[in-house]
Amino acid sequence: MKKIRQLRNDRQWSLNEVARAIEVSKSAIWGIETGRRKPSIDTAVKLSKLFDVSIQELLKNVEKERI
Repeated sequence: MKKIRQLRNDRQWSLNEVARAIEVSKSAIWGIETGRRKPSIDTAVKLSKLFDVSIQELLKNVEKERI
């Protein structure tokens, strides 16, 4: 999910910082960012709160990225 990487980079946060903030592993965040892994509903909610964006905004291009 390029959107998560973009939001993280805009804030100059590391994978570790995001992972710690939402209580998941660094590899989980990396997997979500690269599209190798889908976030759980719980993780998507935590990411939307962390980045202060709606879940819809966070996930809006997911299907396009998979094509």
